[in-house]
Amino acid sequence: ILNVCVYKNNLFFVQITSWILYHAFVVLQTENWWWSIEKNEEGVTIQGSEFRECVCNDYRMKARKKVGGPIAEDTCRYSFYQFIDMLYGPDAVGSAYHLVKNNCKDFSSLVFNVAASSKFWYPGV
Repeated sequence: ILNVCVYKNNLFFVQITSWILYHAFVVLQTENWWWSIEKNEEGVTIQGSEFRECVCNDYRMKARKKVGGPIAEDTCRYSFYQFIDMLYGPDAVGSAYHLVKNNCKDFSSLVFNVAASSKFWYPGV
């Protein structure tokens, strides 16, 4: 994996609270592909494409609501296979989703902070 980034998108098409209410997800850049990984009430989803726009702008083949640029980015310390193994260490994949205590921001923060070479991201409020 070359780079790891956190992106965010609005929860609604028209939204004035996007600075606090948003969905966070992680995007990985490998040599030839882009990958997104995210957690929501449906579970953990991993998507892959040759094009960054496909994993950033779409979720399960449907357009996301307004997506901003990366809010955190760094080089990655893992290979793709090491990264997938890492997800099972802190039980990031197996833990149940909870809107307040274990949501998409918590998942993205955990994934980014473990995978990033030198930076950290915390979702704030």
